[in-house]
Amino acid sequence: MILLADTNVLIDLWHVGGLGILPRIAPTEVLDVVLEECEEARNPGIHEQISVAGITTVPTRMDWWWEARSLKNSRLSDVDTLNLYYALQFKRLLLTNEDPLRQKCGQLNVRVHGTLW
Repeated sequence: MILLADTNVLIDLWHVGGLGILPRIAPTEVLDVVLEECEEARNPGIHEQISVAGITTVPTRMDWWWEARSLKNSRLSDVDTLNLYYALQFKRLLLTNEDPLRQKCGQLNVRVHGTLW
């Protein structure tokens, strides 16, 4: 099992000093576009803490954006859709607290959990 962390999970854990717990549960990945969202949300130093925690950054490929479009709906952001695509294609367990994303994961049989599992 490999975990794929969404923005809200990373920010929640960063606020309580808990980013290091994820790699202790299982190998953990984050898409580079998710890191950008974390930093844009005014969380100085979160990128470095994610790296120190041992979470692997996955560079987003341009072709993934195009392929992910078929999964998009009005309730999902582009980054959420890309996370969903990556989790589906590469068999990751997606960590998110966003209900629309969790619902879409359920429809597609993508394993999903929240911050507190």
